[in-house]
Amino acid sequence: MQADVEARFQSIEALLRATAQNGAEMERRFNRRMDAAEKRAKRADERADRAEERMDKFDQRLEATRKLVETGMKLMVRMNARIDVLTKRVDALTHTVDEIAKTQQLMLKLLQGGRNGHGRQGSH
Repeated sequence: MQADVEARFQSIEALLRATAQNGAEMERRFNRRMDAAEKRAKRADERADRAEERMDKFDQRLEATRKLVETGMKLMVRMNARIDVLTKRVDALTHTVDEIAKTQQLMLKLLQGGRNGHGRQGSH
């Protein structure tokens, strides 16, 4: 019976060795996978950091562009106000020039008619 127990003991011992070797191999594979996962995570973090830096730069540029557009709009409003004032002045000046032209034409017409003492006033 001793041989029977010895055989069983060796069988169990072989199973335990195989299980231990299998466990060690599984642990090595697990560690390799974890190392690879950590490397991927580190690369992903680095990419995320770079993306965040790009976004910060984009936000700064966008803010600068917003300020430029806002300033340009304010300048346009001021220029439009000045143009409105100038347009009113030009309209008033045009009206004045038109009145002067009418007055000149009337004066020329009167001078051509001879009614200032030099024209025809009947027969001589």
